[in-house]
Amino acid sequence: MKNGFHSEDFRIYSRIKRHYSVYLKMQRKGITIEEVLDLLAIRVVIKDSLDCYKVLGLIHLNFKPIISRFKDYIALPKENGYQTIHTTVFHEASIYEIQIRTTGMHNSAEYGVAAHWKYKSDGIAPNLDWLSNLQFKSTNIEEFYELVKNDLYSEDISVFSPDGDLYTLPNGATALDFGYAIHTDIGNMAKEAYINNIKSSLLTVLKNGDIVRISLSKEIIPRCSWYDAVKTSKAKNAIKLNCIHRMKTIDKESSINILATIFDKSIEEIDHWVKSVKLSNNIHKASRDLNFLREVKNRLKNSYRKDAGFLTKIKIRILKLKSYKFDNIIVSSNTPISSIVFDYCCHPKMGDDIIAFKSGNKAFVHHKMCDIGYEQMVEGTPMLFVEWEKESMVKYNLVVSLDNKKGSLAIFLHFMAKNDINVLKIELGNEKDGYASYCKLNIETVNKDIKILKSLITQKAKVIEMYYEKDAYGGIG
Repeated sequence: MKNGFHSEDFRIYSRIKRHYSVYLKMQRKGITIEEVLDLLAIRVVIKDSLDCYKVLGLIHLNFKPIISRFKDYIALPKENGYQTIHTTVFHEASIYEIQIRTTGMHNSAEYGVAAHWKYKSDGIAPNLDWLSNLQFKSTNIEEFYELVKNDLYSEDISVFSPDGDLYTLPNGATALDFGYAIHTDIGNMAKEAYINNIKSSLLTVLKNGDIVRISLSKEIIPRCSWYDAVKTSKAKNAIKLNCIHRMKTIDKESSINILATIFDKSIEEIDHWVKSVKLSNNIHKASRDLNFLREVKNRLKNSYRKDAGFLTKIKIRILKLKSYKFDNIIVSSNTPISSIVFDYCCHPKMGDDIIAFKSGNKAFVHHKMCDIGYEQMVEGTPMLFVEWEKESMVKYNLVVSLDNKKGSLAIFLHFMAKNDINVLKIELGNEKDGYASYCKLNIETVNKDIKILKSLITQKAKVIEMYYEKDAYGGIG
């Protein structure tokens, strides 16, 4: 026996991190290989939980620990039931990551929840609330994987509520993620955050040990543009569901407003008719589907015609919707529309959900989620049916090499615009050998023949790579 342990009381495993794992970590965290601290790792598997702390004490007494890397998931288990002590130490100019766990904890981590239940007398039963809290609404397995992979495969931080309650979040999580971790309603109604008693943005990235308090509004605040800013699957899913609900509400209100504009009636009158004919659950479709709008319009016209006088009948005859095309926008109206204006506040881009307001003979276009547009909708500003032109635009990812000359990028972009190729995104690379700059672009165009398009672009730049955006494998051979 040495230091209170027999040789049969524990097992020690070691491993050197694989090259590909090192590469993935460098890419994921944006660090150099010198900053990867777990190239060498040791795992100690012991019989019971108390002995884990004895082993930890022996390790810290004999090797210099990196305290910032210490995590005790035995005393404070992860939400999915994972338990292990993680510590990192220096030894002879090398850095080792050391994990200490019991046999039951090891079986749970290595072989899954069922194995843990087999040994559940050693440790705690896993909490599966993190999975049920997703409230997942789709059967698309790829979408489900995208939601949960950050929770499953990222390093964790531990943060606290003002009452001392611990919450485990993935590294990079924000104060809004913390709000959703407490409860979905807290995240939905979060107004501002106080981190260590300092007022902070809800998108502030949290650090290990932060104490976070969330102040609330009186109602849900949809934050559709924040979807990519939050880290946890619970936050992402809640934001997505809120935005689906908000979008349906906007569609319903804009559909009623469009009908009110066509018939020159009040919104209240049209809303009353929609409820009386039991269309409330489907009326939202009228703002997206022109055929459905025409169908509802004809039903409403027939309803008015029953009790209409002679003058009203004359007016009813001029309700036919005519389409007015402006570039990639089509506006449908029973009165002439001379032009469209993209309002200053939201700048919708091709393919975004849009709405349009009528002022004189002009149509003012907003992004459907624009707050200013929504205020106008609530105020009853006349609205029009609007949609992007049905001719589909095809998106490509493109990498080109440009001559390393002054103005070469400007010349290339002018060439693309001249040939009706819309540049959605551009990313400049580093110079190579001092001769050329590499440029990565996301483009769209009505030209569906990729070979013809590549030949056209080759007139102004060397095409390194080009493929359809939906082509997961890329390349055109």
